[in-house]
Amino acid sequence: MKKLVSIISPCYNVAPYIKDFLDSLYNQTYKNLEIILVNDGSTDNTLDIIEAYSKKMLTANIQYRFFNQRNMGQAAAVNTALQYFTGDYLTWLDPDDKLPLDAIEKKVSYLETHKEIGTLVSKSMSIDEVTSKTFSSINRIPPKHNEKDELFFDLILGKNSTWNCGCYMVRASMFRDAMPKPLEIYAPRGIGQNMQMLLPIVYKYPIGYIDDITYIYRIRRDSHSHMTRTYEEDEKRISLSKTILYEIVSKMDIKKEDITKVYNTIENRIVHKQLYNMLRNNRKDKLSSVIKGLKQLKAYNSIEKKIVWSLKYPIVKSLITLKSKLHNANPNKNVSAFF
Repeated sequence: MKKLVSIISPCYNVAPYIKDFLDSLYNQTYKNLEIILVNDGSTDNTLDIIEAYSKKMLTANIQYRFFNQRNMGQAAAVNTALQYFTGDYLTWLDPDDKLPLDAIEKKVSYLETHKEIGTLVSKSMSIDEVTSKTFSSINRIPPKHNEKDELFFDLILGKNSTWNCGCYMVRASMFRDAMPKPLEIYAPRGIGQNMQMLLPIVYKYPIGYIDDITYIYRIRRDSHSHMTRTYEEDEKRISLSKTILYEIVSKMDIKKEDITKVYNTIENRIVHKQLYNMLRNNRKDKLSSVIKGLKQLKAYNSIEKKIVWSLKYPIVKSLITLKSKLHNANPNKNVSAFF
């Protein structure tokens, strides 16, 4: 019997998109699916659309469940779904995106022939909701054959990794083993679920890769990733993410030889987030402490120094901006001589 794949998705005000999403699941070439949707207090007709697909899914022998709750945020909706999934494999998707028709089949095929793998990473593409133009997404470059996979640390730092959740599928038995008990993630508003779902399992179990596009990410102008926040709002998010990261690793069985590196990586993430937040908002509030932190972490390199100089001396930032504009206007000319 084919293995069961659980697909969980938190849904909030996605009425314009969720039909495409559900159709892409219904039309999958791999049919042994368990779909669990959590309507997170939507104020549009998202729930009506979800309900309308029940008969269609059940007729195709697709297990289809949905829950309705007051609005508590994405992570809280994921927690609800985690209580009920029963599949051999698990993936969590955003309901404004969609899957190519053979996405699930390709992932299951790999995991069935690589029993040691806990997490499978694939590739994605992006589509602009206004122009319908497609773009290559930022995808992880896998380690070479003789290199250690540093995905755990790269996820914390936000480098060489993708946050398109549909690029990941985990083996449920290994996921449950790696995650804290009871099976739940932290659910404060404004903090997503991807890092919380991935860090424990990618640290404990091997990671596999396929060179296939299995997820289509919709670029929305009104999505959380495109929202403009104030300096103070971002500072709160940075502080909260630090707290949650410390909570996550405190419940993991971190090897003794990795402990210092893990906590240094978290601190590295935080000081860089603070530095870029100051750059975006032209603030210097924490500049001294950030510089100190970067130096202690041996992360005060050329890029960081340029940012610090542009904050300390605004004329530097103006010159860098002017240089960039001149280069864009005259890409074949060397403008460096002017600076």
